[in-house]
Amino acid sequence: MGFVIVGAASGDRAVFETGLLSATAQLTALGLTVALKEIAGRQRPFESLDDVRVKHRWSATGYSFPSGHTSQAFAIATVLSLKFPKGSIIIPTVLWASAIGYGRIFLGVHYPTDVLGGVAVGIVGGYVAWSLRGETGKIAERAIAEQRIGEAGLPRADILRIQIPF
Repeated sequence: MGFVIVGAASGDRAVFETGLLSATAQLTALGLTVALKEIAGRQRPFESLDDVRVKHRWSATGYSFPSGHTSQAFAIATVLSLKFPKGSIIIPTVLWASAIGYGRIFLGVHYPTDVLGGVAVGIVGGYVAWSLRGETGKIAERAIAEQRIGEAGLPRADILRIQIPF
């Protein structure tokens, strides 16, 4: 949503579109994750194993497979990697998403296969969103164009002004 807000506030169609792509990827991954969790019905490691030390149990609700945190992170990483196909974007985003997946295992709330499932779901979500980039581009173009035209048909200077007094 940060990309959408910044893109709308600045009138930057490319940034707005990146936000729409990311949101689409995340929503797709979320839907797939929820469906697969219900189908698999897998208990979390701390629920089924005796020797698992769990941290942050509050971040682990519902079923275990696939990891929702990981699927969301990889959905974002996939879209950003496809939108900006250069190592300076791909490497940090994939490392970030991988760290989230590792963290879920480290916290004792997911099995490694849950994280691998989350990686797959996130990548699928990212590619689904990428396949819709023509539509998101049209939405972004229309949204930014309409933002620039005021109610009286006159251009608006801005839609969001943030002032920080010093």
